[in-house]
Amino acid sequence: MSKARSQPDLAERVIRDKETGLYFIELPGGAWIESPAAATKYRRVCDMLAVCHRFELEEVELVLELKSGRPGVTMDVGPE
Repeated sequence: MSKARSQPDLAERVIRDKETGLYFIELPGGAWIESPAAATKYRRVCDMLAVCHRFELEEVELVLELKSGRPGVTMDVGPE
């Protein structure tokens, strides 16, 4: 019997601009890039919200992308 364990469906959390589709990377002043692979990854949603507040990001999406290719989750963040 195999003792191999299946890998969990790991996820990456990134911030994406709703209008441009660009991804956020934490640099001094912040920056937007095309590659989700190069974007800053976050472990917790509360960290993402703190970054949005600190960099005054509006009209963005908090994106949870599953590495298995299965559909992820997107949460809108912006002015009410």
